[in-house]
Amino acid sequence: MLRYVDDFALFDDDPVVLASWRERLEAFLCGRRLMLHPQTTFILPTAEPTELLGYVLGPPGRRRLPEANERRF
Repeated sequence: MLRYVDDFALFDDDPVVLASWRERLEAFLCGRRLMLHPQTTFILPTAEPTELLGYVLGPPGRRRLPEANERRF
């Protein structure tokens, strides 16, 4: 698990395991009147680039700024 403030990522080889963790997290957060953001919560293969902590992370260990951030700079 990787966590920073309110962002986190869970890693496992089995998507079924990840889906069960997601359900458990939703139940845990619901008990605290919180919820996962439906548009930014997803299960992806680690080979697919994804945005986390303000960077686009991709294999093999590459990271770059999202295009929207590049335009703002």
